[in-house]
Amino acid sequence: MADRDDTPKLCPHCQQPTDASANSIAHWVYTCRACRTAKAAAYYLRNRARILEQSDRRYQTHHDEIIAHRRQVRPQQRRAALERYRSYGRKWQQSPAGRAYYQAYLRSPAQHPKVTARRLARYAVSRGQLIRQPCESCGALTAEMHHDSYLEPLTVRWLCPPCHRRVHSS
Repeated sequence: MADRDDTPKLCPHCQQPTDASANSIAHWVYTCRACRTAKAAAYYLRNRARILEQSDRRYQTHHDEIIAHRRQVRPQQRRAALERYRSYGRKWQQSPAGRAYYQAYLRSPAQHPKVTARRLARYAVSRGQLIRQPCESCGALTAEMHHDSYLEPLTVRWLCPPCHRRVHSS
């Protein structure tokens, strides 16, 4: 087998030197990337109506199948992605770096009032001094504690997660 000639080839359209291995589709075609892009754009402009018609026909023919497939697959993909993110978070929290980050968060002076108020409120619930109640906004049975002021740790509002997010976002 004869060795290939490694001298730069000239693009037949613009006469610029090209590297066949990097710029061409096949080793015997020496068209540069700029000329290939311009050729593809010119082809699209000449045949735009036909290309769009084919695309519309394909969409109309398979639209119901595509929608049914999306409705079936996307929830599964979302659940799988959510589980991947959760497992990643659990692994990170159990890693030395994750534990160190969380401990630094708990010890930071800015978080001290929050951490103390939450700890005291959890302790009061476990001792029976605070009684779990339904959400005060919507009446949902699953409710979380919300502190309006961390200086009063035993004064809490019971809110379900959606209402709790709404309070924090406003």
